[in-house]
Amino acid sequence: MDTHHTMTVEERNLKSSWDCCPSEYLDRYLVSGVQDPRINGQSILTRALLADALYPGRFDARIAEELRFGAVLTWILQQLEKGVTRYELLDAIESDRPAHVPEFICKTYAWLQDKACPIPDYITAALSCLDYDLPRHCLSDLALDTFMAIWSEQLSQTPAAAISVLEVACGSANDHRFLHKSGLVRCLSYTGIDITAGNIANARRHYPNADFRAQSILTTELPDSSYDYLFCHDLIEHLSLVAMERALGEMFRIAQNEVILHFFNGKWAGDHEVVPVRRYYRNRVSMEKVTTFFERLGARVTCLEMAQWFQEKIGSPGYHNPNAFSMIVERQVGLAK
Repeated sequence: MDTHHTMTVEERNLKSSWDCCPSEYLDRYLVSGVQDPRINGQSILTRALLADALYPGRFDARIAEELRFGAVLTWILQQLEKGVTRYELLDAIESDRPAHVPEFICKTYAWLQDKACPIPDYITAALSCLDYDLPRHCLSDLALDTFMAIWSEQLSQTPAAAISVLEVACGSANDHRFLHKSGLVRCLSYTGIDITAGNIANARRHYPNADFRAQSILTTELPDSSYDYLFCHDLIEHLSLVAMERALGEMFRIAQNEVILHFFNGKWAGDHEVVPVRRYYRNRVSMEKVTTFFERLGARVTCLEMAQWFQEKIGSPGYHNPNAFSMIVERQVGLAK
């Protein structure tokens, strides 16, 4: 069986797995709870890397604080989902001897109360602002949009040359919503592709002037090095091993500078663990194997275990998904494409 036919069969199976989902479900999927791109660490990392590509080193401190913001609001959200009320949680954080509140949260709260702190008090906003139209465990947009407003104001005053960006498996403009809301999108020549027609219809409805295409990374005919940067969230685990290598190879071929990959079910070493789920997969992906794959193509690879990286970067005690990894794949200058 030739490679093109194999990829076509896999595409058909992937499409059938998602095409049955209602438009409303696709529009909500991966944009709420701990997956909300405003607080999800991997989504924040995508925006941070793009911001750093546009303004090298300029916003390092702000990026670190946004990562802290994401970690704190994720912890708060998890407590609310366990049934702790907002006021009980705020009382515990404000207490001189807080019970069951990590030191990381208490230190952040104390810093936010300092008059010299340049960041609005998002903890109080999250716990004292109750939107009666929202479920009890949800956070309000007032808190969630804290850094969207900060970035939007800053970037509106900061010129930059545009970079071209391809998002693979863009969903219903899941991450694009917040590239747009933060103001980053005005610095990007952006294209989003997704195999699911319903996702692309939703994305175009939200952003009719953006470039969204119903297309698969497995059989794309995009030219070599046609985008400066490429990023992809939560796709690779859903592919067969043959399709995974095809997708990774295509991403590397298309990106001129960097490929930014986010995995929701990874492990450091060993073989990939293949887990078929009906017509697609939910594999456990070996970062060692993926790194070796890219290094054979001549890339420089940085792999981040998110829980460990958050601990090292901002002192956060953990990450909501212990199997989450991110990978930055850089094309080394001077190597043949």
